[in-house]
Amino acid sequence: MAEPAQKHRTALSRRRIATQTVFFLAFVYLTLTVTFSWPSLIGSDFFFRFDPLLWLTGSIAGRDLAPFALSAFLLLAITFLFGRVFCGWICPLGTIIDGVRVRGKRNTRGRDRWVQPRWGLGILAALIGLALVGVNLSGWLDPLVITGRTIHAAARWQPIGWAALFAWAAFACAVLLTLVAPRYWCRTLCPLGALLSLVSRWSLWDRHVSKTCNDCGACTTVCPMGQSPDERTSQQCLVCGRCESACGRNSIGFGWAIATVENFESDRSLTAAVAKPVDSHRRRWLGGALAGLGAVSVGAATGWGFSGTRRSIPVRPPGTGVERHFIARCVGCGACMAACPTGGLIPLMTLERLDAVFTPQLVPRIGPCLPECTRCGQVCPTEAIADLPIDQKWRRPIGTARIDRDRCLPWATGERCVICVDACPAEFDAIELRQIEPRTFRPFVEPSRCTGCGICEHQCPVDGVSAVRVTPQETTGECVVQAKSWGRDQ
Repeated sequence: MAEPAQKHRTALSRRRIATQTVFFLAFVYLTLTVTFSWPSLIGSDFFFRFDPLLWLTGSIAGRDLAPFALSAFLLLAITFLFGRVFCGWICPLGTIIDGVRVRGKRNTRGRDRWVQPRWGLGILAALIGLALVGVNLSGWLDPLVITGRTIHAAARWQPIGWAALFAWAAFACAVLLTLVAPRYWCRTLCPLGALLSLVSRWSLWDRHVSKTCNDCGACTTVCPMGQSPDERTSQQCLVCGRCESACGRNSIGFGWAIATVENFESDRSLTAAVAKPVDSHRRRWLGGALAGLGAVSVGAATGWGFSGTRRSIPVRPPGTGVERHFIARCVGCGACMAACPTGGLIPLMTLERLDAVFTPQLVPRIGPCLPECTRCGQVCPTEAIADLPIDQKWRRPIGTARIDRDRCLPWATGERCVICVDACPAEFDAIELRQIEPRTFRPFVEPSRCTGCGICEHQCPVDGVSAVRVTPQETTGECVVQAKSWGRDQ
């Protein structure tokens, strides 16, 4: 009987590794399709659509339900049925952490005292508190966002600066913490894992330990979550099957958790769970509830402080609408910046806007917003940037160009220069030469026709700061006056 059992354990391990590899490669490929426009049968935001943490915080902060509720609840339903299979079999960051642990096994006895799953629940509660006051910082700690942002930073973000360094540092920190304890990030800090652990507490598929267990400790040694055979493990168990593979007595198995009298008599983990006093359960739940309420309060107070630091609004991509609604949905994944063909979208990194760190801003001097491009809205996973048709995009200005007469060559020196006039797209014709004196012409901006694309700022020949600069315009309405060329075409 030992040989068939060993074959089963080996096959289980191979299936898990193969599944993790396939999902990880799929995540990397879909992420890179944003930058390189590779063919794909599904959207680049496929994995993000199943993230219940992004859905929850985005819905609370935005004061309306995020659009991908169905897929997010599907993952929660799978977690209710089978436990934290997402963390153990699908999560790309978890796969990388597992790979590091396999290559560098270390004796972690004594280090598990630093592992506190309640910290993850506290972080989750704090993120909810932040969202209650309209600040969405879930992208700082969400594993999908961390991994995707790291790939985008390596593949495209230009110029490489503090944002990319911060993205790589966060990723490295999550991975290298496995040197403290296996899956330390997943067990202690990951808010998505904490959310899934709350649902998996009642999962129908669970680990069972029979009376033949002799407490050899082999299962606990290989368990990435450090679970012992006496624990009811559904809340922290990743359903990875390592414990089943390591057990030499075939005492561990997985199956449907049907609480019958026979199961309670033959299952050590369930017997231990029943033996615990009811009062201790109540005290633990009460203490957890009070701690969670405190974490929510701290998060709300912190978010209120972040909101008070808002001093400026940058030029945003088209389709963002009202600033506070945009930052409530945007998680700073970097997809729009990676997709921008001109490289003009870069992450916002300023202490003045801690509530909006990693969100995209348009810097026309680096690259303008092309009138015919809608890539940023197409790849945004949370729909913080609306996927606008081109004709609607033209009617939603993101800013207004203004000429600095102290730097503009015609205004400051009288030198002839019409580059901004020629650069302005003919569809808008927002910059025109006007005669101010006999045989003296100067460029003027017609605000009612300017969309803030920034082509004029990008093309300005003045060294350093451009003589024509786009200032932000927070609006969701249409241009007051249609472009002059439309009237000519008619």
